[in-house]
Amino acid sequence: DKWHGDFGANAANLVNSTAYKNVLLRSTFTLCPVGQNPESFRIFEAIEAGSIPVLCMDSEYWEHPCRHAYLPFVKYNAPFVFLQHWHELPQTLGDLESNPSKVATMQRALHPWYQRFMANVSRQFESTLQSHINMSKVSPPTTGSDGSLEPSNLAREVQEVSSL
Repeated sequence: DKWHGDFGANAANLVNSTAYKNVLLRSTFTLCPVGQNPESFRIFEAIEAGSIPVLCMDSEYWEHPCRHAYLPFVKYNAPFVFLQHWHELPQTLGDLESNPSKVATMQRALHPWYQRFMANVSRQFESTLQSHINMSKVSPPTTGSDGSLEPSNLAREVQEVSSL
């Protein structure tokens, strides 16, 4: 199935988690291509390791159902590298390599940015949840003609907050 690959003879060449962590810790940049979803754990692992995520907003990104997943990073000025096409990568990294102070500034900004970003997302989620709790205290849930509960706005609100 799509979640479990059969690596066969290549299994011996896979990187174990300790080696992967060490590579991230030594990396200045981490490529974060679209996978099952554009926003993946790879982005957050890179941040936690102090490696600058490199995201590409190419046709694969824009054609994905979650095509707005990077917008919160853009909106909150994430210290990431954003590309329009992967073919821009060599030139972009070359430009950054010639400006080591900019790269150092981006790396220093990663952890503080991440802490602010996650605190903001948490506050917005808690606020939305609290609003829903307060609303449910005021008015009971409505039921459909078949007696089933009508869907609330909570799922939509949580999705909106999650997309921040």
